[in-house]
Amino acid sequence: MSTPIRFPAEPQMTVDAALRLPALRRGAPEVLAGTDQLDRPVRWAHSCEARHVSELLEGDEMLLMTGMGLGGSASDQRAFVRDLVERRVAGLVIELGRVFQAMPAPLVQEARRLHLPLIALHEEVRFVEVTKQLHSAILTRQLAVERRGAELHDQLTAMLVDGAGVPSILGSIAHAIGNPVLLERAFGGVVFHAAHEASPEELLADWELLRPRVDGGAPLLAATAPVLASGGRIWGRLVAVPHERPVDGLARAAIERTAPLIALALGRSGEEQLLESRERGNFLHDVMTGRIAPEDIAARAARLDLPTPHHRLLGIVAARRDDAHASSPDERRAPVALRDVREALAVWGIASLLGTRSGAEDVVMLLALPRGMTRDTAVEHAVDALHAAGLDRPPPTIAAGPLADSWAELPDALRAADGTAETMRHGPARRWHDATVPDVERLLWGLRGDERLGAFARQRLRPVLDHDRGRTAVLLPTLQALCDHHWQKAPAARELGIQRQSLYARIGRLSQVLDADLEDPETRLGLDLAVRAQRIMPAPPLAE
Repeated sequence: MSTPIRFPAEPQMTVDAALRLPALRRGAPEVLAGTDQLDRPVRWAHSCEARHVSELLEGDEMLLMTGMGLGGSASDQRAFVRDLVERRVAGLVIELGRVFQAMPAPLVQEARRLHLPLIALHEEVRFVEVTKQLHSAILTRQLAVERRGAELHDQLTAMLVDGAGVPSILGSIAHAIGNPVLLERAFGGVVFHAAHEASPEELLADWELLRPRVDGGAPLLAATAPVLASGGRIWGRLVAVPHERPVDGLARAAIERTAPLIALALGRSGEEQLLESRERGNFLHDVMTGRIAPEDIAARAARLDLPTPHHRLLGIVAARRDDAHASSPDERRAPVALRDVREALAVWGIASLLGTRSGAEDVVMLLALPRGMTRDTAVEHAVDALHAAGLDRPPPTIAAGPLADSWAELPDALRAADGTAETMRHGPARRWHDATVPDVERLLWGLRGDERLGAFARQRLRPVLDHDRGRTAVLLPTLQALCDHHWQKAPAARELGIQRQSLYARIGRLSQVLDADLEDPETRLGLDLAVRAQRIMPAPPLAE
């Protein structure tokens, strides 16, 4: 599947970039005010000496003049600056020598107070040449933005045709334009975000502060485009957020061109549920990794539709087993099924926040238990609900963490469940794993990549393996059966399908081969650990 490349940034025309054009450089420009605003975009240049020129401007222009229309009084000069700021002029350039030998102090003071870039030209320039160069540079950049926007649109369209979902498309846009991207439902909050290089909590916090300004009449702060549903109804909007860098022309073009593609993707069955599921899963992942401050967890959970007045919280992770990847499940199946899981849990009075983790088919669950319900009962209800919704095909590795009595305890509880599920992802199937119970098998699975464990198993079992090599009457299955049944001879004999007297003979032979007393507890413990380790070590675990 193709993914959009990161386009090298094509600097938009700004005040600073304009001052570096040859026509203006010849004027020996000096910035007298607004040095912190030189990154303002310049959309056009205008040359005029009229006092009321501001009425002719639309915003983002660079105004060129000699100062004839400014007037001689300080009040007129200050008012002129205020009028330009009100019109959102990008910058004021005045050529000295004809009207003013030096820039009037009131003009400079007011420009500094209002952060308007004010530039003095100490040498004569031809304003017509300045406007010609500036307009040519602006058009060149606009054409480059259009070309790159078209290339990005073509790549995203190819991704959609290839079956890519909204998360992949949004992630590709964010990477290409260098700004985080949000998909926001009308009246429903953020459905999914691609944070790019921003942390999710910082991005969402920035957007919470920025949204009222964008909605209140400052749309240029962010790049937005409506996402339409069938019938022309507004489903929501696509947003590029100026986190750590402003949105540029490419970002605006990309957002405008991509919004219709998002609408098409949302029309596919299960896509909307997939987005909501990913957003909830990413939130829970951010909680467990400590990216969200404990005092902010409840508010974020409430925005994702988990009521906040709960103090008995339980984290559960259902990890997809690696040996099942060949089945290539539809990534939209789990989010749709999780809706059924949530409804089933609600019957038992359990409020829940359920999501899938990006990059995997793992299900992350946060349950809020009703008063009087035990932890184990809630886990059993959750496992039953997962099975009933069809999320047990193939069977996942399910792990439950400890109860959290507050939001502050939740990250550790989720980490415990996640760590157990990850450790046992390859392990033997169980109904569910309890992260609160010390488990020798889980300990060994956690150490399965440690060469020291493999060396221990090889050394402890070497005599038996050497004995069995080239023989039909092997002893390793007998040792394994004894360890599996805690050295109880009757069940071990039944598993091997032999009489007890035959088992006694094999035990005697094992004792000779190992040169050890098999009644000794330390010997049995060492053999038991070696047999367990031998089964879980990466193959071939005991090959020389």
